[in-house]
Amino acid sequence: MKLSSDIQGMKNAYDAVVIGSGYGGSICAARLAEAGRSVCLLERGKEWETGTFPDEVDEVACELRNDDNPLGLYDYRRGDDVDVLVGNGLGGTSLINANVVIEADPDIFQRPRWPAGIRNAAASGALKAFQDRFIGMIHPTDQGPKDGWPAKVAAMSRSADKIGATFKHLRVAVNLQEFDGKPNHVGVVQHLCTQCGDCVTGCNVGAKNTLMMNYLPYARGKGAEIYTCVEARFILPAKGGWFVWFEDLAAPRGAGLRSVFASTVVLSAGSLGSTGILLRSAERGLGLSWRLGHHFSGNGDQLGFGYNNDVRTDVLGFGAHVDKRSQVKVGPTILSMVDFRAGRDVEKRFIIEEGAVPRAFVDALRGFGDALDALEGQDTDAGFRDKVGELGRAALDWAGYSLDGAANHSMVYLGMGHDGADGRLVLDEKGDVKVLWGQEPDRPIFQAMSDEMYRLVKGLGGTYVRNPRWSDLLGRNLITVHPLGGCPMGDDVESGVVNHLGEVFDPAGGPNAVHEGLFVADGAVLPDSVGVNPLFMISTLAERTAAHIVSRKDLEKRPAQVPAPPPIPSLPIGLQFTEEMEGFLTRDVTNASKPEEYRQAYARAKEAVRGKKADGYARFRLTMFVDDVERFLREKEHEARAEGFVDGPVGGVGRRVDRGRFNLFVQTGEPGTRKMIYLLRYLGTDGKAYCLDGFKVVRDDEGLDLWEDNTTLFTSIREGDENGPIVAQGVLRIGVPAFLRLLSTIKVRNSPGASASGRTLSRFGRFFLGTLWETYVAPKLGAA
Repeated sequence: MKLSSDIQGMKNAYDAVVIGSGYGGSICAARLAEAGRSVCLLERGKEWETGTFPDEVDEVACELRNDDNPLGLYDYRRGDDVDVLVGNGLGGTSLINANVVIEADPDIFQRPRWPAGIRNAAASGALKAFQDRFIGMIHPTDQGPKDGWPAKVAAMSRSADKIGATFKHLRVAVNLQEFDGKPNHVGVVQHLCTQCGDCVTGCNVGAKNTLMMNYLPYARGKGAEIYTCVEARFILPAKGGWFVWFEDLAAPRGAGLRSVFASTVVLSAGSLGSTGILLRSAERGLGLSWRLGHHFSGNGDQLGFGYNNDVRTDVLGFGAHVDKRSQVKVGPTILSMVDFRAGRDVEKRFIIEEGAVPRAFVDALRGFGDALDALEGQDTDAGFRDKVGELGRAALDWAGYSLDGAANHSMVYLGMGHDGADGRLVLDEKGDVKVLWGQEPDRPIFQAMSDEMYRLVKGLGGTYVRNPRWSDLLGRNLITVHPLGGCPMGDDVESGVVNHLGEVFDPAGGPNAVHEGLFVADGAVLPDSVGVNPLFMISTLAERTAAHIVSRKDLEKRPAQVPAPPPIPSLPIGLQFTEEMEGFLTRDVTNASKPEEYRQAYARAKEAVRGKKADGYARFRLTMFVDDVERFLREKEHEARAEGFVDGPVGGVGRRVDRGRFNLFVQTGEPGTRKMIYLLRYLGTDGKAYCLDGFKVVRDDEGLDLWEDNTTLFTSIREGDENGPIVAQGVLRIGVPAFLRLLSTIKVRNSPGASASGRTLSRFGRFFLGTLWETYVAPKLGAA
């Protein structure tokens, strides 16, 4: 039965609008409809019927989501440091995940970032009721397939035994033993899992317990209206509720935005989606916590492969096809793990799960396995006979598909741990969400997981191939399928975007005031990584938030008289660019005030680093955001936001900048002299607050000093804020390659078209070059 309705039938107002149909959105829509509320659920993807998911590589390629294909199922976002993969369709990422239902370690919820309401609920056992509600709907099992565990699980157990690690079977939301062509507990006909291995490209059997099999049909049965191909862009407050402004992705381009009103709005569009909606809403005047976009986490995701093992593993998926590929049982994508959590500090805990290769990528693995082996592979065993066996299996793959080939003797590994959750989500020049995360790929946790993956592969006599995207050759990026954070929970507006119940803080009303009727219920609210597949925690908190909303009788009904939609606030045209600088700082100098004294500190720090006597290397990567170019040029402070990361001898590596600012060409009161000022606050790994306080002196001295002035930052690190005591000083510089990269990153924001972008760049360029002319050239011409 089709669950979504034609958008032409959408009313202008509802008691509640739920944005997104992943775990948070489906749960909230179901519980609010169950309570008798009129509910409208908006999903930006389309509805997928069982049997229509791609299982060939060209079909998968056609379903990659992008600007020209906004309804694509696979939403892969490439970043500078972290790539993100999420699902795009009715049911959200449940359509393409491995449906692992695992409880996080209880003690992680006692960590400082979790608000008191969650710490207390976790400690008292009050979360269990919401966990049980979710389990009752999702029907997970840890019993395994009826005909026994598949070969990849046995291989995982064998390698765990060889390294003395703890092996465990996992609970998965897949119909392995329950319904066989019969209606399930909400009336949806399901079939037993055929163990085809295609969970993560989409289940064509109807065995995987996605949200299309439980919460969504339940919500529809209780009266919720579901609309697909609808992307919410921003929300605006109105008397008695909220307007949600959205784009109909099925309509012709340029059709414009539409709106729908509700007394209650629940944002459940995922970490990137919900954060993006609130960031765009903040641009239009909605007051929100300055923490918006903070505490992004990839949940410590790390990918690895064991290629061409001595043991046959049967990891090659066969999809819905009945041919020689379906002679084996691959199993659901994930069924077991090796647990590296016991007895470790939270920051060092992780798990490694086994996986399968969906049918669509089987031929790619056969074709590129040896190439990856040659580029990144680490053979874990040696010997002439072993090499002959490896070459023989590879030859079978070259000849065609073979169950005895190298590819079917391989393993897929997915690690999860704790990554610090210090990423930042910002809007790019098009108003879409972008991840910023400094040196995240260099965190020790990822190397620790990689080392254990190597040991697991060694237990099977194969070649370890780490995530190719994590290599220097392909950008040294991580890939996450579990994006979290961006709208983190906190005890007040200073520490979070929402409270422990998902209510959005309103900074205008005081530290604990909230926007009435506005909630976030999805992975965006998690302020920290959970170290395991997060769907169970996300769903538990969503059930808790939904119960709270239902209890709020003051939010039960929309007003009898629905207000008219307010005009959409126009956005000023802005600008952004990214700057990277590096240099040396020393703790031995704290009283430098003149440029020459800073240079002496730099030389001292550089010499100490060369002699391995001290760690004085420092760098930052910042994206400067000019929100309103006209105001920026008009006001004498010429101030922009600075978002990014600082590495240095004080505070540690990859420290996130909080509320940074940058001032361009500020007049100093001294004739012919201007300054560029950088103030970057950050929290060190030692828990102390620091501030990078830097300035460039733009002044015409003797000689050719234009380049030197504009690329040399005289830098102090202060403890506390910009008024705190200095603890290190030196110089950072931008080199020619970094300067060229800077020029390539200059982009106009919120532009209505190419001509407006051109005018904006021209105005900014005239200001920049004009100031340089007045400083360096005009005085010389006047003197002549």
